[in-house]
Amino acid sequence: MTAPAQPPATPDLLYSQDEEDLRSAVRALLADRADAPTVIVATESATPYDQGLWEALATGIGAAGLLVPEKLGGQGASHREAAVVLEELVRY
Repeated sequence: MTAPAQPPATPDLLYSQDEEDLRSAVRALLADRADAPTVIVATESATPYDQGLWEALATGIGAAGLLVPEKLGGQGASHREAAVVLEELVRY
């Protein structure tokens, strides 16, 4: 006799405290370094991006290695953490 089918697990759609902390860090960095006037001036310059901002995102926050496994030197994060960072990046 086969076991009765289990109902599918309900996905947890709320963000964890760690995910909210990551969101806050990215949001604060962008608020400090990528406000609208700063971005507009940069797009009209010879260097249309802020190298320091990208370095802070990549190394300070670790966004560049979020989905890279820890054993390979990355953060070993899940798609949820990557989504949090992307949500904040497109918010600006």
